Amino acid sequence: MLKIEKKLKYKGNKNRINIKESMLNNNKFELANIAVREVEFIHETHIIIHMDDNNRIKLYLCPDSQCCEQFGINVPKDLNSIIGCTICDFTHTHTDTYDEDSYKGTNMLNLMLFTSENKRYEFMLFNEHNGYYPHDYEVIFTINKKDYTVNSGRL
Repeated sequence: MLKIEKKLKYKGNKNRINIKESMLNNNKFELANIAVREVEFIHETHIIIHMDDNNRIKLYLCPDSQCCEQFGINVPKDLNSIIGCTICDFTHTHTDTYDEDSYKGTNMLNLMLFTSENKRYEFMLFNEHNGYYPHDYEVIFTINKKDYTVNSGRL
């Protein structure tokens, strides 16, 4: 698995992950010079960011086991402007909160993508619930035909 802290938050360059230097099974995990070509919305809980040479980033939140909770993936309002940009860095943060008095909780995974054009795009997978009905999620980068699970679990 990637050597990345689970609760990493963006606070300027000191906490920024340089993908070129991230390691997975002693192989280079590089996104350098790979431009975004298309953003595909398969469902409100399944997004694929297609890049050059069949590389991609997949965000998936399983819609099964739903009841009265609110869940999904929030995307940046200016997402179309990512087309043509080169993703060079990312951060991710997983946050869980639960209020026992109101029986309400929120589970979130924030994925921040940074481009070489000095733009950033934040994606938030979320589940607002009453303590039941968690949703499995995955964030997978496919680079040079290899899948790298950046984060996965239950929200």
